[in-house]
Amino acid sequence: MEILQKEEMILPNFQIGDVFVGIGNGLIAWYRPDGTFVQNLDSTTGSLEMTGMAFDSAGNLYATAFQAQRVAKFDTQGNFLELFGSDYNADPESIIFNEAGEAFVGQADGTRHIKKFDAAGNFIRDFVVATQDRGSDWIDLGPNQCTIFYTSEGTKILQYDVCADMQLADINVPAANTLYALRQLPNGEFLVANTTNLLRLDASGNLLQTYDTPNPADENFFFAMNLDPDGTSFWTAGYSTFNVYKFDIASGNILTQFKANGFSSIAGLAIFGERMPPPPQGCPVVNIQSCCQVVIERKTQLVPPARVGTAAEEKMVEAAIEKVCPEKVVICGVVRKTIRYVDAHGNNQTREDDVPFQCVIDREDANEDDTFHVVGADILCTVFAEEANFNADRSLAFKWVEKEIVKVCIRKGPPPADML
Repeated sequence: MEILQKEEMILPNFQIGDVFVGIGNGLIAWYRPDGTFVQNLDSTTGSLEMTGMAFDSAGNLYATAFQAQRVAKFDTQGNFLELFGSDYNADPESIIFNEAGEAFVGQADGTRHIKKFDAAGNFIRDFVVATQDRGSDWIDLGPNQCTIFYTSEGTKILQYDVCADMQLADINVPAANTLYALRQLPNGEFLVANTTNLLRLDASGNLLQTYDTPNPADENFFFAMNLDPDGTSFWTAGYSTFNVYKFDIASGNILTQFKANGFSSIAGLAIFGERMPPPPQGCPVVNIQSCCQVVIERKTQLVPPARVGTAAEEKMVEAAIEKVCPEKVVICGVVRKTIRYVDAHGNNQTREDDVPFQCVIDREDANEDDTFHVVGADILCTVFAEEANFNADRSLAFKWVEKEIVKVCIRKGPPPADML
């Protein structure tokens, strides 16, 4: 038996810019951005055409299997996971995710409705949309998360508001032949496959730029198209030639070109990292302020003694994190006090004294040696602070006694810049 070395068993992962090409027979060819072949992904559907694709926030790939009436899901190593969604009617051709992780699937035939599923593939609803020469073939979701732009193998870009559940005005494209895959750019412009070439349009459908190979006769059917994560280029392919192209949006130059090994056609194409929805947001992390209180008592000798009624003090509290233990934060601190009084001879006197203290704060989120910082420390309450130990006629006091409650509060993490 051959024993595989550990290095040989490590599976590749999807990387930003990787190109996924629907090559037919239920297969998707996975390439690095330079055209290096990685492997074929098998959808298990055997579909003649593998059409539109998209990624969820975890990076899983979803691919529409047109003739098989299925959507296949793969993990980030290209392993087939499951068939996603159900009851396609008919010919699912494109898929897109919103920021909530919900999927929309465009259908070329049958009811031609746009179908909506939750992240687990459970059916939510159908959107009954207007069409032209086919169905809701190729769809894209606008940045407002409500407007779906789509083509219907005609000469318009159609629009539907899935939040308001209403059809919006068509965008006429005078330069159109037959429109297929499309993407809206961040500036509101559109890129769209137009059979014999590709078009860049303004938001109103007016032609801004045309893209084609140096010899237009080399390609007569551009069907699939998708944006590159760099934001300055896009990918497309010849439907029947299996040539894959990366175009620079601004110049129209071909930046990369390679030939895919295919079966029936290149009917779909996706780029890892292109407009993936952000991961779903959980609840905000709670970072509560926690406090401890400790009672301190102190007797300070007044030498020479103070004339009764002349002693007074000023105090300040300093505190620090001494140690963070599992579920406990240990606080150490000191109350620094300055006592001023007049002695028996009428001289002004000053005495300074420090009162150390410790306290422990319970924090369930505390791990050993986590970082916490003190947000405040002060005297919460003075129980008493007074002269004591008097002479016989009670004209002189030999001690200052006090009892106070000190409060210290902390939060997890390093201190903000304005506290440093």
